[in-house]
Amino acid sequence: GDVLVQLGARVQYDRIAVDAFDIDEIAFHSKQTHGEHDGDHDGEHEGDNDGDHDGDNDGDHDGDHDGDHDGDHDGDNDGDHDSDHDGDHDGEHGDEHGDNHGQEIVHEAFPISLSAGLVWDFTPGYNVGLSLSYAERTPTAAELYSAGPHLGTGTYDLGSAFELEETAEGEYQVHYESVDIELESSVNLDLSFRKFEGDLGIIANVFYNKVDNYYYQSATGLLSGEAHGDEHGGEHAGEHGDEEAGEHAGEEAGEHDNHAHAMDLPLYQFSRSDALLYGGEIQVVYQISPSWEVTTFGDMVRGEDNAGQPLAMISPARFGQFWRYQGETLSAGLDIVKYLEQDRIADHEKPTDGYTMVDANIQYPVEVMNHSVTLYFKGKNLLDEEARIHTSFIKQVAPLPGRNLVFGVRGEF
Repeated sequence: GDVLVQLGARVQYDRIAVDAFDIDEIAFHSKQTHGEHDGDHDGEHEGDNDGDHDGDNDGDHDGDHDGDHDGDHDGDNDGDHDSDHDGDHDGEHGDEHGDNHGQEIVHEAFPISLSAGLVWDFTPGYNVGLSLSYAERTPTAAELYSAGPHLGTGTYDLGSAFELEETAEGEYQVHYESVDIELESSVNLDLSFRKFEGDLGIIANVFYNKVDNYYYQSATGLLSGEAHGDEHGGEHAGEHGDEEAGEHAGEEAGEHDNHAHAMDLPLYQFSRSDALLYGGEIQVVYQISPSWEVTTFGDMVRGEDNAGQPLAMISPARFGQFWRYQGETLSAGLDIVKYLEQDRIADHEKPTDGYTMVDANIQYPVEVMNHSVTLYFKGKNLLDEEARIHTSFIKQVAPLPGRNLVFGVRGEF
């Protein structure tokens, strides 16, 4: 049979420029440390009626996260945080937070990509493909220099250019050290099989990617917060000697504690590590009749770092079927997709349960007064499953919508 060979090469110029910044003087603390601190504070003032904080809010901040790392860096953290901080940094840590001494940071890189592939039509209607590639990627400004709250995901994002150092109080401070960036580089191997003639079509693919300096974002188990609210309450209590003043201070302290807790955001930091990403997918399409077609598919991906530990934010395996009907006028579809549980998780990451999504749609065009009008129905999550996307930062607080039905009319005039 015929053999098609393809070769490719590319050199790219990337430039990253980041304005001068100064990291906010903000302490990061663990949930456990935060809880213990509140507990100690309560014990010191128990019975004094001075507005102590009881730590009831501690459990509310569990560092859960959401959205489409898809194992991927989609650039949602677009580096906007960087411009919010200005200051000085001389390469030393003279204060409790790092800066870059008022100098613009500029990185330049020339990542290259090389690829070779072949497709062999070994018999009519069938072929196999093999591709091997080497690719380099410059990390984004967000992956390097994010430093601030990301309200869309409810997280505090920190780039890989920063380090966390533990203080004597058991908290963590951010420091910056000027270093040359490391390009992400990968060697990628793909093998595919295709059957593309007749009523039955098959596409199968397996891949193996070995990545050096893989940049990824993951939970640290720490929370951000400019204050715990404890000292504030103590100061108010100490300022007022009578019982009424103490009660008033207690109310203010409680309000302050609630506010401080509410401001706590789980800290997610970009890191880099050598990694392996591998998996496969298969899709089988069968034309049952001129009107009916069914597609059956399945896919999975695994990711692990150089220590063999699972990478964060990796999608679970899934499989399902898509049914399609196309008549002379009426058309309809039924999608059934089973998502498996994801319990291969990184540190400080939460597992997600499996679920089955069933969606359906029907369309029926009619003519009204010489105009085309379509009557349609769409049904999403017909089983009313509680579905949480594993790659979503906000999955613990925002699952997918439950059962929803839409009936509508669409016209063209």
